[in-house]
Parts: sequence; C-alpha cells; structure tokens
Amino acid sequence: MIGALRRFALPACLLLIGLFYAATSPFAVTGGHGGIDGAELAVAATHLGVAHPPGYGLFVGLSAPFARLTPSEPIAGLMAFNAGLAVLCCGVLAWAAWRASGRLSAGLVAAIGLGLSFTFWSQAIIYETYTLMALLFALLLALALTRSRPPWLVFLAGHLAGIALTHHLTALVWLPALLILSGSTRRELARWGVGLLTGLWPIVLLLALSARGGPPDWGDVSHSLPDLFAHVTGRAFVGYLTPFTLVGWLNALAGSLALLWRDMTPFGVALAGLGAIRVAVMPGGRRALLAFFTLLAGLSAVASVYSAADTSTVYRLPVTVMACWFAGQSVMPYRRLAGIGAAAALAALLLAAHLVPVALTGDASQAEFADSLRDLPTDSLIVTADTETTFRLWYACDASALCGDNWLVLNTNLMQFDWYVRRIMASQPGLSAYTPDDVAGWLAQDAWRDRPIASDLVFFGLRGRTQTRSGGWQVWRVPAD
Repeated sequence: MIGALRRFALPACLLLIGLFYAATSPFAVTGGHGGIDGAELAVAATHLGVAHPPGYGLFVGLSAPFARLTPSEPIAGLMAFNAGLAVLCCGVLAWAAWRASGRLSAGLVAAIGLGLSFTFWSQAIIYETYTLMALLFALLLALALTRSRPPWLVFLAGHLAGIALTHHLTALVWLPALLILSGSTRRELARWGVGLLTGLWPIVLLLALSARGGPPDWGDVSHSLPDLFAHVTGRAFVGYLTPFTLVGWLNALAGSLALLWRDMTPFGVALAGLGAIRVAVMPGGRRALLAFFTLLAGLSAVASVYSAADTSTVYRLPVTVMACWFAGQSVMPYRRLAGIGAAAALAALLLAAHLVPVALTGDASQAEFADSLRDLPTDSLIVTADTETTFRLWYACDASALCGDNWLVLNTNLMQFDWYVRRIMASQPGLSAYTPDDVAGWLAQDAWRDRPIASDLVFFGLRGRTQTRSGGWQVWRVPAD
C-alpha cells in the first residue's frame, strides 16, 4: 500500500497542478498576466513563422502541432501545450529535489511550491515563452546537481545551455550560477563549451522559418546576416535599457526578494530558508548557496537596467525555481508524514493566496475585439500604433480567420524597422517612401485610394475622404463618383 502511494504520489500531484491550470486558463487571446504577446506567437506557431526577437524558433516549432488541435481557436491548443511544459518543469524540479534528498516528500514540496507560485502559474495558463525558459533552467539545474557526470552528460548540459541562449537572452546570466553549482573541471568546461556551441542550432531553424515567409516573419532574418544577428541578439529592445546603478540594483534585489515572498508565501520562503540551511552542511552545499545568490544578483541586475517592468518580473523565474528546490530540501531530516504534511500545508496556502487572483477564466476580450471589427470594410487598411491592438489584429487575420477578405494591418511604430517597411511596400505597389512626420499625408497618396482606411489614431482629416465611425474605429472612405 505504501509502495503504491509512493509510486503514484508525484504523478497525482502533477496531474492536480495541471487540472488547476486548465481550470484557470482563458483558452483564448488575453492581455492578462502580460499575455498579449501570445497572440503574435500564436500567429507564428500557426504558420511556422518567426516571432519577435530573439525569434523563439524552438518554441514555435514545438508548439505548432498543437495549434492544429483547435483550428477555430488555435491559441486554445497552444495554451494546453504551454501548460504541459509547466507541468513537465514541475516534474523535472521534483525529480531533482527527490534525487538530492532521497525523499519523495522533497519532490512534492518542490513541485507544489513552483507549480502553484503566482508568477509561474500566471505564465502556465497563457501562451508565453517563459514556461519553456523555466523548463530549460530546471533541466540545467538538475544536470548541475548530478554528482556523477559522464562525458555525454556534460556535453548535454552544454547543449541545453546553448538552446537556452537562443530561447532567451537572460540565459546568459544563468550560466555563471550553473557552472558554480556544477563545480566542473577544466576538461568538463571544454566539453561543456563544445556542447553549448552545438546547442545554437535553433538559429538555423529561424532561417528556415523565415525563408518560408509565413507571418509574422518578424525581422525578415533570411534577408541578410546582419538582420539575423540583430534579431537573435534583441537589438530592437536596446531602447528599453537604462544605465546600471548600485541604487537601482539594490532596489531590484529587494524587488526580487519581495517577488519570492509573494510567489511562495511566507511559509514557502521559510521552507526555502530552512532548506538552504540544511544544504549548507552537505558536501557541495556552499556551492549551491553561492550559485543561488549569484543567480539572484545577476537577474536582479537585469531587472534594474531593463525598464519593461512586466517582463523583468518573469525573467526572475529561475530564482523561484531554485528557491523551490531549496524548499524541498527542508524536509530531509523529518519523518515521511511530516514532509507530506509540509507539502499539503504549502499547497493549501498557495491555493488560498493565488487561485482567485491568477484565474483568467471567461476572458472574452478577444471576442469583444473581434465584434468591433465586423462592420469594417473587407478590404480595409487598418492603422494603429498600439502593440496589443496589432497583435490582436494579426491573430484575427492570420490565425483565426475572423477578418475581412483583404485586410492589411499597418503599425506606425513598426515602420521604424526596415524589414517592416519592406513588407508594407511589397503589399501595396506604387507607394512613396514612408514619412513618419506626416502619416496622414502618406496615407492620402493615390496608392491607397482603393482601400478604406480604419484607425484608432486621430488624423486631422485625410484629403479626399469622408469620415465615419464603426465599432470604435474611425473609417475614411473615398466618396463614390
């Protein structure tokens, strides 16, 4: 009986976590929890295109089959895929905690602590890239904690590190912490470095996806090597960076600790602290503590210089992953029932704190947005400067087929990029060079004459057109002769 419980306890725990994800997911395009990028990512997955920097070729390729499971609402299948990645991440972390302590209850505490933490849960129920980021970190953490490392395992760890770098640039900050934790020899570091270089293959995948030309084909990376380099290094986001200061870093460090407090609840943080004390007296335990604080300091530094506060929060998810591993180690010296009791108490506290605020069930924002488009002319040029509106339009047109027969979406902010200008120019022959200081004048040229123009921007008149309103949009039409 006890053997059966041990065998099924962790799978049952992971299943329950997955059910909570299913119960709180919107299974539709949402702006909740910073999830609006999911609309653009869904377009990329539906058409095997290139998403915003750094491209997310691996994420798009892995999730693409799931978009076909729900063809009328592709993002529903993609959200199910994303939740599956989150459950797998919890499973990997549970295995790492169980293996390190020799206790099943350690795995349960780690899985519950991560799976029901607010930030991780919020990303598991939308379609975003951060669950795969957390999974890659959990895999690298598990490999770094492995005491016996044959050459192929060291190579694999480096290979996964290379893949992680192509998926998210903040993986560069993880590497020092993971190398400290592993305590690698020079020979192992060389083998790890070779593995890292071979792990950069998703960059080649981006070239293949871009060559297909499927939307959104962000960056047009197959156009030239400089375009590819700019995309995979995130050059478009340089404008979000601010100078590093000690005060800014200290504030971000305090913010990281406050985020842990919210994500894990005070009880979870207490378990992590107790686990850190237990680990400190184990062989190699001080390396684990040094690795954690290196990771915490590095990701806090990223948060201090990156001004997009909504995403800099989720960049710190690896800190939560490692803190939950420490929480699992807190149950080592106690009897089995005490460990299971700690896991149950943590689950109850996390659910009480997070179940209601994290839920996005019933989010009808995309349906309401689609309703606002229904009366627009089927050959409209739709002009906006808003990122959320653009991504919702792309999804409506290129993923769920809710748009008109011949709509063209124009984001005036994206017109600062050569790749986007080339796309717009190719879609409408005869256009003159774009004039950002006179958008209304550029839209008034004869090349646009056959298209009604709908916009959420305020133009002070478009020459030769009459203005009406439709579902919150301003619509300019050329009068019939």
